[in-house]
Amino acid sequence: MKDILKEEIGFELGTEDLNNPNLPIMDEQIEEERDRKSVTRRQKNLEKSTKEISKF
Repeated sequence: MKDILKEEIGFELGTEDLNNPNLPIMDEQIEEERDRKSVTRRQKNLEKSTKEISKF
């Protein structure tokens, strides 16, 4: 797996889950967080595009 920036996913690989400090963060959680952030970015871009179009 490629290097991941802490800022990209919001936490460092191997840090503890704050909701359950006994469990280390897993690769699956990182992928889920990336997917969630990607969807959020797409939604914001769509909203911005929709606002721009509605101005015309």
